[in-house]
Amino acid sequence: MIISKQFNFDEFTKKYLNEPLVHSYCKSCENYNLNYSCPDHKDSLIEKYKNYKYITVFIYKDTYDQFVTHEDAYWNARNFIDKAIFDFEKETNSIGLIPGKCILCNPCLKTLDEPCPTPELIRHSLETIGFHVSNIIENEFNEKLEWDTKILHLVFAALSNQPITAKFDDFLKFYI
Repeated sequence: MIISKQFNFDEFTKKYLNEPLVHSYCKSCENYNLNYSCPDHKDSLIEKYKNYKYITVFIYKDTYDQFVTHEDAYWNARNFIDKAIFDFEKETNSIGLIPGKCILCNPCLKTLDEPCPTPELIRHSLETIGFHVSNIIENEFNEKLEWDTKILHLVFAALSNQPITAKFDDFLKFYI
């Protein structure tokens, strides 16, 4: 199931951007400074995105059974959501924000001290920019991120200069 909500980007930024706090959480992640889409970045990423007028936040919510790990459910969903995000971008003239680290190269060449071969395809997450995702989904969607349940929440977004009317589900169905 996909739920979504569109916001004015400036207002959303004022309400949910907290780079120091969110990036302090990132420091405990195994991908910290090892993926081109993840912190630590030389410059604030909000500068890259500040000229967009709208942000549409999506939550992919699904349940998985007792025989599937959270990690397996996550990677299974990422495989089709990331593909749908790129299609959605083209159709809606938007830029996608992915639910986690970039997974185009495995391993990310940053771990080998080599340049990214496709920098134009790097997509960042809400967290990488500095948005407090758990506050967003609690305040705006009345949902709660819980890691010890069999419910998967993947939070991602699209930035645009025009309101987005397309439904993400229409793009997702081609990949599930």
